[in-house]
Amino acid sequence: MAGFDKITKLVKAGALLIIQMIIPIYAKVSQNKGQIQVSIKRKE
Repeated sequence: MAGFDKITKLVKAGALLIIQMIIPIYAKVSQNKGQIQVSIKRKE
């Protein structure tokens, strides 16, 4: 079971890294969407 414990630790570390990479990208995308919506409203 020692190997299994190592795998779970690796999976958790990998998941944290992925989340840390995704959150800034997602934040940028949502900001861009907000800016696009604002510019569309201004055109009307």
